[in-house]
Amino acid sequence: MVSLWLTPMSTSMSTPDDISGGASADVSGSAPAEQQTTDAEEESVKHTVILVILAFALTFVFRTYVVEPFVIPTGSMAPTLLGAHVRLHGPETGHDWAVAPRDYLDSAQNRPAPLQADRSRNASALTPTDPMSRRALSRRDVPLRAGDRILVQKYIYFLRQPRRWDIVVFKNPERPGENFIKRLVGLPHEELRILDGDIFTRERRAPGEVADNWRIQRKPVRVQRAVWVPIFSTEHAPLDPEGRPLEDWRGPWQGEGWIDDGRILRTDAAGAFRLEWDKGDEMSSKRWTLTDWTYYNDTPSLRLERARQPTSDLRMRAAIRPEGELTFSATIEARRHQFQAQLRDGAAMVRMRPVPNIENPDPAWTILDSVPFADLRAGSFHDVEFWHADQSLQLWIDGERIAGGAYEWDAEERYRHIGGLDHDEESPAFDRFEPMNMRPTRLWWDIAGDEATLARVGVDRDLSHQAAPGRSVFRLGPDHFFVLGDNTAASSDSRVWSRVDPWVAGRIDETPGVVHRRLMVGKAFFVYFPGPSREARGLPVPDFGRMRFIR
Repeated sequence: MVSLWLTPMSTSMSTPDDISGGASADVSGSAPAEQQTTDAEEESVKHTVILVILAFALTFVFRTYVVEPFVIPTGSMAPTLLGAHVRLHGPETGHDWAVAPRDYLDSAQNRPAPLQADRSRNASALTPTDPMSRRALSRRDVPLRAGDRILVQKYIYFLRQPRRWDIVVFKNPERPGENFIKRLVGLPHEELRILDGDIFTRERRAPGEVADNWRIQRKPVRVQRAVWVPIFSTEHAPLDPEGRPLEDWRGPWQGEGWIDDGRILRTDAAGAFRLEWDKGDEMSSKRWTLTDWTYYNDTPSLRLERARQPTSDLRMRAAIRPEGELTFSATIEARRHQFQAQLRDGAAMVRMRPVPNIENPDPAWTILDSVPFADLRAGSFHDVEFWHADQSLQLWIDGERIAGGAYEWDAEERYRHIGGLDHDEESPAFDRFEPMNMRPTRLWWDIAGDEATLARVGVDRDLSHQAAPGRSVFRLGPDHFFVLGDNTAASSDSRVWSRVDPWVAGRIDETPGVVHRRLMVGKAFFVYFPGPSREARGLPVPDFGRMRFIR
């Protein structure tokens, strides 16, 4: 809601000074004082009414043509934007996260119950899993939070073209009376392919023309930073009420020579040390397998195993404090390759190579970027991030991008690298996207030199877009846009739309699975009232810490 404040105009009146030694002035023909006061009051009332009408008119015009507030109803954009949800807190980890509602007041599941796991209704307890400890919790009488309230720039697309990765509001082509919000990923005149969580496009060609190679679409840095989804960080390692590490819990980071102080990892001697993610026998069951699972979907109706695919678009991060000279590298092994960021011998670089094997135990590295860089300053913490996302590698230190490069696989080459295990890949029954055929992603840090301390050692994943069963390639016309929910495991979007409302088909476009330019409403740009809680006797209390611009 937007309010315009207008200050009413004020009118000052003066009377002539007394003249002729204090004799009264000639005021013949003037109205009596009582009538002048009445006229002034009527004029003031008239001005006030006009200003109020003008304020309402301007507010209406502003809301209709400039900015309009919307409420997010569902979790299709989670965790970027939240619909109705419950907010959970892990007492051992201190982690807060959102989960979709489980209990509804109607069979159509259109109205979530205001109190989830309500004891008075004999509802069973919620049994979510804390993302940071992977330990099950039990919760009752959890209040429902409303969806995020956002501001949308309307008609902005009359001034500029929609851009890939915008979060857009539009009329649902299947039911134009509804407004939908999704992320725009496909533009007019494109063919689009969803592959291994990423978006590939090429220019649409006429029948019979040779098509270009598929090219990956990379997110801008501002968008990439906004969409990282946390998987684990040592700052949320579980502690007992006395602040000590739990004896029956084992975190994902393991390695010889490391001392675990609960939420701090350190070495107490000079040397070379490796810290590996979920280290163990590859054939054994691992609790910390890296997948595209979204914890917002941790309810019985959304807890789908088929939605959990291994993911390799990841960010490794740590706060590193060297006590002297130190070199480090961060490595991600996926897609039959090793991707690495390294700081050594006065240089920072990002590079890649095929995974070593019996035939080639030491493949050559391909350096994507290398720049001079001084060693990390001893005695201070430095925030280090290694990104592997959208077929690009980036090394960030203390918020500054130090080195970065990309590898340009087309979609067919990417597809060949997805299946990582030694099965009969020529068999018609071989499915590269079957999790059993995909080698788990491996991560590790190598630290060498003097003693070192690591804090906030974490892993985040990128958005992972899932293709619809049996369909992964889409063709867009001159006014067509392709949209996806960030939470594609629970999103109705361009992948699955199969019909078009008759009015839309007759007046605008009959193509299913696309958003026509004329259905665009605007661009979401600000969360002004994040999902409020109602803990103060029904009074909504906004989560001010989550107010933010939308990326």
